[in-house]
Amino acid sequence: MHQKQPAPIAKPFNAYPIALWLVVGAGTVFFLPGVPDLFLTPRFFLLSTALLLVLGMMWNRLRHNEGVSLQAFDVLLLAFYALNLASAAWAFSISEALFFSQKMLLLLLVYFLVKEALLAGETNTLHTLHQIALALAALTALVLMVQLAMATTGGSLDNNALYRYTIGMSGNKGLASNSLFFLAMLLGVGQVSGQYRRPTLLLAVLLATLILLLQTRAVYLAVAAAGLWYIFARLISDPAFKPVFVRRILPVLALFVLAIAAFVILKGKGNSFAERLNPATYMESTSALERRFVWHKTDVLIDDSPWYGTGNGSWKFLFPSKSLQGAYRMMEKNVVFTRAHNDLLEIRFELGLPGALLYGLLLFLPLVLALYTLRRSSDGPSKQRLLFAGGGLVGYAVIQFFDFPRERIDMQVYWAVFLALTAYECRDTVFLRNAFKPGAALRGLLLFLAAAGLLFNMFLGWKRFESEGHYFNALTAMSKNQWPRVEQEAKLAENGWNPYNEVVIPMAWYAGTAAFKLGKTEEALTHLERAYRLNPWSFQVINNYCSSLLTLHKNQEAIPLLEKAVEINPRYDEGKFNLAYAWTQLGDFEKANSWLNKVDTIPNPTTLDERQKNEKILQNLAVFRADIAKRQNKQPSLPN
Repeated sequence: MHQKQPAPIAKPFNAYPIALWLVVGAGTVFFLPGVPDLFLTPRFFLLSTALLLVLGMMWNRLRHNEGVSLQAFDVLLLAFYALNLASAAWAFSISEALFFSQKMLLLLLVYFLVKEALLAGETNTLHTLHQIALALAALTALVLMVQLAMATTGGSLDNNALYRYTIGMSGNKGLASNSLFFLAMLLGVGQVSGQYRRPTLLLAVLLATLILLLQTRAVYLAVAAAGLWYIFARLISDPAFKPVFVRRILPVLALFVLAIAAFVILKGKGNSFAERLNPATYMESTSALERRFVWHKTDVLIDDSPWYGTGNGSWKFLFPSKSLQGAYRMMEKNVVFTRAHNDLLEIRFELGLPGALLYGLLLFLPLVLALYTLRRSSDGPSKQRLLFAGGGLVGYAVIQFFDFPRERIDMQVYWAVFLALTAYECRDTVFLRNAFKPGAALRGLLLFLAAAGLLFNMFLGWKRFESEGHYFNALTAMSKNQWPRVEQEAKLAENGWNPYNEVVIPMAWYAGTAAFKLGKTEEALTHLERAYRLNPWSFQVINNYCSSLLTLHKNQEAIPLLEKAVEINPRYDEGKFNLAYAWTQLGDFEKANSWLNKVDTIPNPTTLDERQKNEKILQNLAVFRADIAKRQNKQPSLPN
């Protein structure tokens, strides 16, 4: 007689690996064509959708899990998101403020997801993160190698070629290089387990080579800072490391520094790659001068609202209000800065002193906790993970001083992962040990608020995607001078959730410009007046609005606005010509000529575009002066 065998116990379903692949994997590489920025809004929408799906999968577990807790560090993240969201109430543009604020919600929820996954199963989560890092690193490296090959078709790998071709999986060469750095640190975190050692090593070497070729100074500094962090943290936490460092690492490091110094000294001039390695040449570069100008102007702006800031997303609107005098490319070449290229400084301006303090704590408190834990921990693998996670956080802190990772979805995901890893490894420190455990009702409320926030994100992301699609169509039609199509698409592009393009020119400006080209002056004026209200510090918007005013003989209304445009950009020749035209129409030829005398040509033009621009300016000056002379000769002489 056979005994009945017991039924096998079903292994409980583990949703965390799927959640991590959706969020950390797909959320950092997803893109969609048909919009100007293939990566930003599509990733915002996808990551919001993925997190909502994950929340649905884990709702019951999180709702009934009494082990869910909030540590002091979690509260800091919640406070930072709350301040971002609250600042929409006093921001210049509520649509831009909400978009930026909801990116912080994504940061917060990715952080909680990774931390909860580690608490639920450390080994499985670390293994999954390492698999994701391997896949992302291989994919990103492959894409960049193809793009680098395309960039070399002109015979050299100069910086201009790199900007044209090497967008990577992020949008430009700088962002691509940032991704390579964060992926290298994530590979280091996962490699502690010892699995996939050879593929990890090969990929790490490949990522380092690509970082070197992409010539992004901020990432060079991030790599150096992460290396110094690793050495310093090992020295204070591992007594056995000191003799190894002195005998083996320090001599190699010294030789490497000497080799780099010699290379820079010998080839630091006249060679694009060497110049970009040379700190001395960087200080003389256009990029450095522009950044110093932007930082100085931001400091000036901070003085106007030092305590609570101007609200999230306001920097890009208010920055030109203090004049662009001193920034050559911004004045002559219409180069538009929409970020301060220093997230801490930008947050200080937009969120005031509380925002800067919270952000500063988020940047540096995890590193303090990591050092504290490293000195007291005896767990070798845990210490190694903390060293690499800390390297990622150090690199992020360096990069954000020169770039804008806060704006990009993939950068926020990587930052959230490193924050979560650090918080998990440091969970027994005094600062994080005493956690608040919310009751069932509060857990339910927090889950509901998270779901509501993600649903709003999906709506917001979709509306922005729709808007950007119509804007992309308008740009395509504009390149073909199809002005009826431009007007139609620009009208469809404008909605309350995204009334601007990527450089905060209102969609109404495109509709107004198209209507003006089609001879519909009154309709153009309506569109352009709305564009001016939406962005009153864009000198291009002001100028086109005034052109429609001048066409309707509203010269007195146009003149003060044109003077404002020229005050913003003292080298804006179109505005000066329009002022000369306005005063000519009013019969004040002396003032008309005075504005013509202020028209500038580009000194010492070096390119064909600059020479052609000078020729056009000189031709316009000749036409204007001839017209003024003709009008003066027709005026009757005044009696003695």
